[in-house]
Amino acid sequence: MGNFFLSISEKIGSATSLRRQLFFGGIGNGIIQAANRVMELLFAVVLARTIGSEGYGTYVYAMAILTLLMIPGEFGTPNLLVREIAANEAHKKWSHIRGILIMFMKIVLLASIFLSTLAAISIFLFGDNIPETLRNTLFLMLILLPVLTLNQTMLSAMRGFQHVVKSQAVGLLLRPLLLLIVVAILFTIAPDMRSPQQVMIIQIAIGVLLGGYTIYLLISYMPTPIRNVSATYKTREWIGSAIPFILLSSTYLINCQADILMLGILKPVEDVGIYRVAVQGAGLVLFGLHAAKSIVAPQFAKMYAKNEIVQLQRLVTTSTRIVLLIATPFALLIIFAGEQLITMLFGAQFASAYAPLEILTYGQFFNVAMGSVGALLTMSGHEKVALKIMISTAILNIILNLLLIPQFGTSGAAIATTITLMIWNMMLYKEVKNRIGIQATAFIFFKK
Repeated sequence: MGNFFLSISEKIGSATSLRRQLFFGGIGNGIIQAANRVMELLFAVVLARTIGSEGYGTYVYAMAILTLLMIPGEFGTPNLLVREIAANEAHKKWSHIRGILIMFMKIVLLASIFLSTLAAISIFLFGDNIPETLRNTLFLMLILLPVLTLNQTMLSAMRGFQHVVKSQAVGLLLRPLLLLIVVAILFTIAPDMRSPQQVMIIQIAIGVLLGGYTIYLLISYMPTPIRNVSATYKTREWIGSAIPFILLSSTYLINCQADILMLGILKPVEDVGIYRVAVQGAGLVLFGLHAAKSIVAPQFAKMYAKNEIVQLQRLVTTSTRIVLLIATPFALLIIFAGEQLITMLFGAQFASAYAPLEILTYGQFFNVAMGSVGALLTMSGHEKVALKIMISTAILNIILNLLLIPQFGTSGAAIATTITLMIWNMMLYKEVKNRIGIQATAFIFFKK
């Protein structure tokens, strides 16, 4: 038995080797992603069972708007910080890292507060036709906006410092766990408090608590040399790099949230809640991809900066095949038993979520099989190319949703999203292959 574990240890590599970091980091992230999906599913079940399809739809719609507002609020920092911190740490440019951290923390805080204030004034002046429950939920959501944007920025900095598992543990494990526990207990002992507004208040309280904890973690795990140098600012270069990331993130979120936002505009709010159940179910197929991307994205930046293309190709191929292997059983479970699972977990009022769930599952499985094409482009400095693709597919997504939702409802939104997702992946794959020389997909027949 000892020889067996020794053999595994030798194959994995030394404690400081990249292979060991990816192996154990991948296991940790995989566990966190799996736990996150389970907790999000349980949280959705709790909300569906306690505040109903209308209340759940109201909450989901407010959170979709929050996600959209976070893009200008974050000012492109999540991906930019991961890339710049990883690349500058590889060359030991500590003063640059200190400078980018200070500059973008200030920008994110000011931008998110400005957006919240502007949106609150707009709702107050022009929101008379918005239902009262939704309007009050939106006001509370705007308080949550600065809290979450600053938290996400600090967690992105931790990922850039290679503390991927720790950052994911806070954002994907601790936060949803606290949210699930508090909501479940409160709504059990105080049924009169069951409302989307109350859920948003709990979100704010947990966000503030975890914000303080995240500040402590970032300072603790920051490399010592950064604390002892004066900040150096490359303001024009960083702002210039941030703008494409803002546009890229905006168009990506439009692709991700256009279906929910347009359902809320074109259909009753109950349909938003039903469709959200389908989106969360299909998201189970993605947890391996998200776990792998969090681990390999900083490595993409480092390897490309050092021109280690052969090692980069090996990392991309291995990670894509592993992620596809993980996604397959989830996809099969959803396709063959999804309807029964929805009725059992959420209730009969959500049974109509199965049709969009099946459609979205096919699209997400294709997404997984194509690999981390978006991360490869952005981490290698080709974010402007990715931006052009994202803009074109975002426009396509909006057009398809406008055409299909009025006639087909939630299934129309799922069809529009799936078609857009497939086209987006194929376009990104082509650019990765031509510009970086990397074969990102797990499919053998795409190779030369």
